[in-house]
Amino acid sequence: YIKESSLALKLAANGKQKGFYRGGKQCFNSYLMCKVQGIYAEVSTKGTNWVAVQAGVSQFVASPVGQPADSVQNYILAGCESNKFLERSLFAPEYGAEESTTPKELRDMGDEHWDVHLETVNETFLLERTPALAMDYVYNLDIPSDVGSEDLSELGNDLESSNLPERALCRFVIGPAQLHLSEGAISRANTVLELIKNYDYLPYIK
Repeated sequence: YIKESSLALKLAANGKQKGFYRGGKQCFNSYLMCKVQGIYAEVSTKGTNWVAVQAGVSQFVASPVGQPADSVQNYILAGCESNKFLERSLFAPEYGAEESTTPKELRDMGDEHWDVHLETVNETFLLERTPALAMDYVYNLDIPSDVGSEDLSELGNDLESSNLPERALCRFVIGPAQLHLSEGAISRANTVLELIKNYDYLPYIK
């Protein structure tokens, strides 16, 4: 769980240094600011047959800073500030964000069901927790009721070779967002693309 995070893009420029030692020095000018609020990622597993992953972002803002000056305040504004991303987590009682103070791990002790998950964890539910961006991934391995614990132990060592039916679903949901295209936005985007294109680095893997 991350409450706030920011990334400032700056351009390097060579300038003259004042004083007796008038050598050149490098200065950095802010160019673009990206702020993200309310980030979370949760992973829950039950046995070998159920995996659920949920993640999201409450708010994303991209704003111009420095030169060239722009007439708009934000280029991208998605979602809103909220503490709901902490709901049903161990951090929720600290903020008083939910009625029950019992941690999620102690409440969700029952068996999971595919249809129930899709019905309850829908797009509206996901965006209520993180209005800007939400992701839900669920995996289910259908284990027959007549399979015993010894059989499960054997299957756990080689699930890929089993003939048990399995299914997975991944959903991304993007909430309402405001996008402002201006001359400054296009100029900044072109500059960033040009810097990426001309950036020379040693490859991580040859």
